[in-house]
Amino acid sequence: MNTTLNPALPVCQSGTVNANGTVASASVTISVNQQPSIVFGIDTASINFGDLRASETSAARAVRLTNTGSANLRIAATLQSADSLYQQGLFLDGTIWSGYQTNLDANFAETVNLILQVPGNYQALGLRTGTLIFWATPR
Repeated sequence: MNTTLNPALPVCQSGTVNANGTVASASVTISVNQQPSIVFGIDTASINFGDLRASETSAARAVRLTNTGSANLRIAATLQSADSLYQQGLFLDGTIWSGYQTNLDANFAETVNLILQVPGNYQALGLRTGTLIFWATPR
C-alpha cells in the first residue's frame, strides 16, 4: 500500500510507507552542472624569433596568459620536441624556461616576454623548432 508522506518534509518529491508503517522512504532529485575551476589560455599559437646567429639574442616576444576560471593558478613551462637551442637559450621573463613559474589569480591575465639567446658555440643551421607548453595547476 502506498501512502503520501507527511507534507512537513519539504524536500520530498515522492515517498512510500509499507503496510505496517515501519519503513518509510522519501526521494528528491538532485543535480549539478559542474564547471571547471581551471580555464586557462594563451593568445598566440606560434612565435617566430626571426633569423639569428650564434651569440645573438632575439627581440622579446610577448605571450598573454589568461585565467578566466575560478581557481588561482600556478603556471610553469615545459618544452616538448624542442631543439637543444631552446633547451639552452629560451628565457621567459628573464628566467630560463625550466625555472619559470608564476602565479595567475582567477579572472586575471598577464604578459610573459620570451627571448631566445643563441649560445656562442651553437653550430646547427636552418629552421629549429619545438613546442613550449604552459601548465596551469590550482594553488
